[in-house]
Amino acid sequence: MSDNPTKNVVDFINRGVAGPPSIAERIARRKALLTEWLKDGIPPGKRDSLPGSLSAARKWNDAELGIAAIASPNDFTKSHPVHGEQVRQIARLLLAIDKRYGRPKNGVVKSPSATVAKFDREEADLQLTRIVAQWHAERHERLVEQKRADAAEQRCKMLLIENAELTRKLGAYDGLKVVR
Repeated sequence: MSDNPTKNVVDFINRGVAGPPSIAERIARRKALLTEWLKDGIPPGKRDSLPGSLSAARKWNDAELGIAAIASPNDFTKSHPVHGEQVRQIARLLLAIDKRYGRPKNGVVKSPSATVAKFDREEADLQLTRIVAQWHAERHERLVEQKRADAAEQRCKMLLIENAELTRKLGAYDGLKVVR
């Protein structure tokens, strides 16, 4: 008999369910994907998610690509006795991709500097000033047109009254008499 009584036990419930990939599988997937990207190019939309450092490569998580994060930083080092060579190859691939295709450092787009933010604020203030000036000009033009329309309406009312009075006077007039 064997020393381990559970050795021959088969778990029928979890037999078809795959567990999370091992550290070696996660590292191998990163290496394979980066090798493919170095050879064939980075797919559209994935350039921003490309890690810029080994720390970012360890935390890299993209289910669409089959990349799962590695929680322990101790398992993903260049000096690891088991995975160290694979991690060094990943570091070389990241450098080669960076040289060939370029990308933001550390895999993230850096925030704009203070001078750029200040410039944007000044530009926004300038644009706001232009828009407010345009609004006031349009409002003034509308008020002028409103005054013209009100004046025309008043003139129309006066002409209607004058026309009615002239029509009344014309109706009261007997007209010319014929003399023989």
